[in-house]
Amino acid sequence: MAKLECLKINSDEKIDMIIELNNRADLDAISSISHLLTTIDEVYYVFSFKFLSESDIKIRKQDIQMKLLNKLSNNHFSLLVAFACISNLLKASKNYIKLFDDLLLLFDKSESIEYFYNEMKILLKKITGSSGIEEIDVNSILTLIFKIYIKYKNNGKLLNNRMIYKIYNLLNNYNEFGDAFIISILKYNQRKRGVKVKDANDLLKIINCDILWCQKNMFRLVSIEEVKIDELYEKTRNYVEVLRKIGVWKKFKFNGGRKCFALLCNSNDNKIYYSISGLKIFEQTYIKSIENLIGYNYIKCIINSDMRCYFDYEKYINLKDAYNYVKNTTDNISLIKLLNNELESLFTCCERKILSNLNGKIDGILYVKYSPCKICSYTLGDFNKIDSISVKYAKKYHNGDNVNYKIEIAKRIFNDQSLCS
Repeated sequence: MAKLECLKINSDEKIDMIIELNNRADLDAISSISHLLTTIDEVYYVFSFKFLSESDIKIRKQDIQMKLLNKLSNNHFSLLVAFACISNLLKASKNYIKLFDDLLLLFDKSESIEYFYNEMKILLKKITGSSGIEEIDVNSILTLIFKIYIKYKNNGKLLNNRMIYKIYNLLNNYNEFGDAFIISILKYNQRKRGVKVKDANDLLKIINCDILWCQKNMFRLVSIEEVKIDELYEKTRNYVEVLRKIGVWKKFKFNGGRKCFALLCNSNDNKIYYSISGLKIFEQTYIKSIENLIGYNYIKCIINSDMRCYFDYEKYINLKDAYNYVKNTTDNISLIKLLNNELESLFTCCERKILSNLNGKIDGILYVKYSPCKICSYTLGDFNKIDSISVKYAKKYHNGDNVNYKIEIAKRIFNDQSLCS
């Protein structure tokens, strides 16, 4: 278990977000963590976008700061993923990590193949038995690393990414050796930058400091002139290139999918509402963490039975209709299975969650990272709660095929109204 510190919205207070990865994570755990990481980044992005949009700085300056926000957000998310990846390696034995720490020192100071071989042999014999490493594994490590050392001893580039990948794939067959090696490599890269790192927990603390730096600067974009983003990118790259090369990066970055976060500032009641898409019911721990991050000055909006899915500017179904349809239909087993798996995906959009939770009239501004999808555009154009609403978004939404697929499902349910009651 690792604690990720984050900066609370509109505050200098830091709160803990628990990353629960004690053992090699299964796909469900990785997907859950990925949801959390994407949502955290989305929250900071939308709040920062709101602060910028509300500021009185000139439009041209806003455009410049938006480009800076995008760079900060990209680095922020990369650091969050790196934090999760390294948390997943924490189970590696300290004895194994110490072994690879010492071996990497040998890579640096060895002037000849003979010296490297003899010193490595002495080192491995020292730890056999007393550290719990079996002799057969020691001999395997000796053979593997020596072969790679010889192969890559060219032009002084001993520890390039290709070499790291080769060693990792070979060592990963031997218990926790692969994980221990990667931790040692990441520590080694930090030492090359002059940063003292004792163990993997120190790595996490360093990454967390950079994460907090990103969050702080995302909130300060209105007032700051310049951020040393290139310097941060260089630091981030040390983690990203290694973790991406061994395949761990891809698991955490892409398993969560794109999440959405929305804010509505409603002038009719002077309240700010928010909603989150993507986090599921079984991820209650993470939902609570996000709530703590945002604070209780904002009102959370969740899915409810009256939430609508429009398929044109006038016609719609609501979640209650969809549930009744699945409950009552019996003639199409494949459709029932499809709807059971994907029913709520018709009603996950943040914009529509907010609209369905408000009791009074809406007159305000909706802030989202991505432009509303076709379903949400229909909803915003024909909803009796709206007096006036302005939607501000930073990026264009592109997943049209997925939205069209949902619209076809909604039409099918609408056209068989007898099963919706």
